[in-house]
Amino acid sequence: MSTLLEWLWFANLTGPAAVNTGELLSVYGSPRGVLDAAGSEDLSPWLTKSQMTRLWAKPEEFEKTAQRCERSGIRILTQEDEDYPALLLSLEDAPAVLYCTGDPWLLNRAPSVGMIGSRRPSQYGAQAAEFVGRPLARAGAVIVSGLADGLDGICHQAALSENAPTAAFLGTAINKTYPAANRVLRQRIEECGAVFSEFGPDTPTGRSGFLQRNRLIAGACDALCVVEARMQSGTMNTVSHAQRYGRPIFAVPGTIFSPLCEGTNHLLQTGAASAAPCAGPILACIGLEAEPETPLKKAAKQPPQISQTARTVLERLGQTPKSVETIVEGSGLSLPAVLAALMELELAGYAAACAGGQYRRK
Repeated sequence: MSTLLEWLWFANLTGPAAVNTGELLSVYGSPRGVLDAAGSEDLSPWLTKSQMTRLWAKPEEFEKTAQRCERSGIRILTQEDEDYPALLLSLEDAPAVLYCTGDPWLLNRAPSVGMIGSRRPSQYGAQAAEFVGRPLARAGAVIVSGLADGLDGICHQAALSENAPTAAFLGTAINKTYPAANRVLRQRIEECGAVFSEFGPDTPTGRSGFLQRNRLIAGACDALCVVEARMQSGTMNTVSHAQRYGRPIFAVPGTIFSPLCEGTNHLLQTGAASAAPCAGPILACIGLEAEPETPLKKAAKQPPQISQTARTVLERLGQTPKSVETIVEGSGLSLPAVLAALMELELAGYAAACAGGQYRRK
């Protein structure tokens, strides 16, 4: 068994998303085997020029990283760790180490579904993510996504609304949350799920970090569901990795009039994805059954009672988003009263905020 420091040395040697990680481990058996070979043979046939410049670092140089992670409650998972996501182990470009906050074992104890989509979704996309995601989580699937703006966050929230675990893969250092607005969501994920990154604390990443992250979302799931996506997007980049790994791909059918649905409809048209008008086809693919809705469960999900002011505002809301100004005009209430009522309705689960400061009935 190689030591943690040797794994950190090996991860630094290969770098993120290195396609020769698996090959090196296959040839030399372990990071220790690569380390020993570095002193006795020419490794240039196996390593890139960039990797060769990092070959002469010492495992001891990564002691501070290990100590910092231990102090911060960050798990360092090596490929020898039983909590390392098992689905990633067969990938040639699997990370040598993964950094994790929360419970990493969740990906090894239940089937997982990657759910991804636009960072600027339509109202339809947001509703579809919840419509598909909640039954998946309720049936026992772990929803995997990227903790990004838009549909990533909505998919995570769909799982949390069912008190189910969810897993996030970051495109940033493990101690960074991007966007920062998702810090509270991240905390909720860590309470019953896990957050992963192949980038150690304070590691600079840039845009490439998110593209490298996409392969992990695809690789760590039993099936991938695309909710809404443009043809040229990070979402479709994730799809390409899922195709490379042989993962079943599903797409939510969308309107032919929206650019946001061009990617998903293209996947369906070309046969690259199966249709997911609901959670059923995905559940059948991963061997789970939809959990029946019993009267007791339905009653337990009823939102809390709301004030009369909130009821007045709720009567003004429909499925078509309305601006706050429009709601004020028709309600006879003051602007502060309407804003307070909308917040109450959001917290109670009766209303949802939409783009442009608008609101709709949920």
